Amino acid sequence: MIELVPATHEDRFFIARVTRAAIPLFEPIQPGVFGPLAVRIENDGLFKEYESYIIRYGSVPAGFLGLAALTPEITYMVALFFLPEFRGKGLGTKVLQTLEKSLPDKGVRELILLVHHQADWAVGFYRKNGYSVLAETEEAMAAYAGGEMKKWLMPQFILMGKRLDI
Repeated sequence: MIELVPATHEDRFFIARVTRAAIPLFEPIQPGVFGPLAVRIENDGLFKEYESYIIRYGSVPAGFLGLAALTPEITYMVALFFLPEFRGKGLGTKVLQTLEKSLPDKGVRELILLVHHQADWAVGFYRKNGYSVLAETEEAMAAYAGGEMKKWLMPQFILMGKRLDI
């Protein structure tokens, strides 16, 4: 069973641990990003720009999720990461299914995210779960959601998303 629990300041060390665990996956395509990010989370706490959640599998913390409401109808998934021992077990799909069922109750019609264009495993995962590429150019991504995506842009990323049933 998957449970999404709002993260607290005390969870920053777990989130930093999960962030560090992502280094082997992302270092080749985003060198030097995840290590300093983990230190920043430990020292400064959770990001204020979005809501952080601990992903629990049963009673065990398995990963974390970040969500930001861009508009009342569009939510941006900032982060979805798991500890290595929980990867490849279908938990990411279960998190997406949980979000896709719960967000429409809050009026959200679309869930979007950014994926590094070289992270083939991530692009494949989201495609397998029904997400499609919405924009590939910085200009198109910046204009998305009435310009609300502009502050979230990162070089070499593509914008993916899925319409949610309401």
